Amino acid sequence: MDSKTCEEYVLAKLAESLAENERLKAELGKAKERLDAIESAKPSALEQMVVEYGRRALFSDKTYARTTNVIKNGEAQPYGTWCMEAMKDVYRFPKNIDKTEFMAFFEPEFREAYEEGLEDEQ
Repeated sequence: MDSKTCEEYVLAKLAESLAENERLKAELGKAKERLDAIESAKPSALEQMVVEYGRRALFSDKTYARTTNVIKNGEAQPYGTWCMEAMKDVYRFPKNIDKTEFMAFFEPEFREAYEEGLEDEQ
């Protein structure tokens, strides 16, 4: 860059920066398009099966929800208390996973097991 004055130098640097900014905006736009395509892609039947099976297996492996009594001393335990009881003493429950977070993530499975327990035990 041949500049004769400070003003010419600053204007040349500004032009370079504006061009780089436009290039980065275009690159960001392409990245957003790729991300949108990835996020909107539907999983294959195999991927969906793996997710569903894995979810069921993890829930079964890390809880006693299907065998923990909902009714204790003639009364139904509160849902949250029952969930914690269903995870009590689970062998190898990951130490880096909070049980409350696990309970919230698997809420549909816990609810289903709780409702089934209520029906079966009454």
